Amino acid sequence: MGPTPEQLEAAEGQLLNTFFGLAGEPDSDAAAAAADRALAELDALLATAPEEASV
Repeated sequence: MGPTPEQLEAAEGQLLNTFFGLAGEPDSDAAAAAADRALAELDALLATAPEEASV
C-alpha cells in the first residue's frame, strides 16, 4: 500500500514551500538543507507508491 493522497499533497506542499524559501535565499545553507529534506521525503513517498499498469 502506497502513500495516501493527503500524504502526497502535504509532501508536495512542503517541497514547494522550501523551494520558494530557497529562491528567496539562494545562498542559505539552511534553506538548501530544508529543500533537500523535503525532496527526499517526497521521493521516499513516491518510491512506496504502487506502479501503475502500463497498457
